[in-house]
Amino acid sequence: MKKSFLFGVCSLTVLGITLFFDASLFFKISAIMSAATIALSGILLGSFVRRTRDVQSGDADEDRSNRNLGQKVVLFGLPYIAATLIMIYTIY
Repeated sequence: MKKSFLFGVCSLTVLGITLFFDASLFFKISAIMSAATIALSGILLGSFVRRTRDVQSGDADEDRSNRNLGQKVVLFGLPYIAATLIMIYTIY
């Protein structure tokens, strides 16, 4: 889990180089990455699926691995989400 967060921080740092050239491009890319990671993690965590109680009790191993992958996606996207919120707060 720590590796996915550090990979997100490192990729945001590399993307931060574009901030010196074009701030709007940095904002657009980080906003797209934020929205994509929120949507993808929501799908993997099963947040958008309506289930009954009977189905929830029979948790499969595939659902468990999808939840672990969803948590890693959230941790990867957390720096992008933070950067986007900071830019929205400071610019607008």
